[in-house]
Amino acid sequence: MTPHTRRFKRATLEKQGRELVFTHDERGEIFRVAVNRKQSGELEYSPINIGTVEREDLMLWQKADRILQQIIEEQQQQSIRQNKGFSL
Repeated sequence: MTPHTRRFKRATLEKQGRELVFTHDERGEIFRVAVNRKQSGELEYSPINIGTVEREDLMLWQKADRILQQIIEEQQQQSIRQNKGFSL
């Protein structure tokens, strides 16, 4: 599994370029969204393809959003630590 893939119990969320693709093991691709970062730092999702979405899918999407926000925060903290190391 690549670092841009998150595996859930019966589904996978994968980053493909600037898009996220949510695929259910039995139903195939459920949705695909383009992801852009606003100037405020928040993520903006633009639906590209949405199939039949069930309650379980929405719960997994909320979990995935929390994971993405955590990854962004960790990358920002790492960037801040690296920049401080170069200051004189």
